[in-house]
Amino acid sequence: MTLDQIAAIIEEHKADVRGTVRIFGDWFGRPHDNCHTLTDVSAKEDYLALGFDGGEVLKVWAPSAPEFTGHRLGVRFASRVRWEWFYYGRPPLLENRYFLDYVVAADRINPATNVDWYTPDLKPSSNEYAVTLD
Repeated sequence: MTLDQIAAIIEEHKADVRGTVRIFGDWFGRPHDNCHTLTDVSAKEDYLALGFDGGEVLKVWAPSAPEFTGHRLGVRFASRVRWEWFYYGRPPLLENRYFLDYVVAADRINPATNVDWYTPDLKPSSNEYAVTLD
C-alpha cells in the first residue's frame, strides 16, 4: 500500500480520529490526559504527515495500513515515528518546538527527544503499535 493510499484512507476517517498519542507504547503525557483531533493528512516524499488541532505534527515512515475502531486510529508497524509540538503556553517559535523521535533499527527502537524541562522515561516496545490515538 502506498503512502498516497494510506493518506486517502485516513482522510476518509479524519473527522472521527482523536485521542491521546502513543508511540510504540509510550504515552505523550499521561494516559488519556489530553486529546488531539486530526485536522490534516498528507503523503510526503517518504513519510505520512498527520496534523492536529494544536499545531502538532505526527510523521510516520513506512507505515502499515491504518486500523480504525470508533475514534481510535492504530498503525501497527512503522520504521520511524516522530511527534512534534510547540511547548504549550509559549509562542509557536522554533525555539519552542519539541519532538519525540523513534527509529526502528534491527531489533531495537531508538528513541530521542529534545525535551529539556525533564527527562522523559522513554521505553518503547516493538510489541506495541507504532502509533495509536486512543
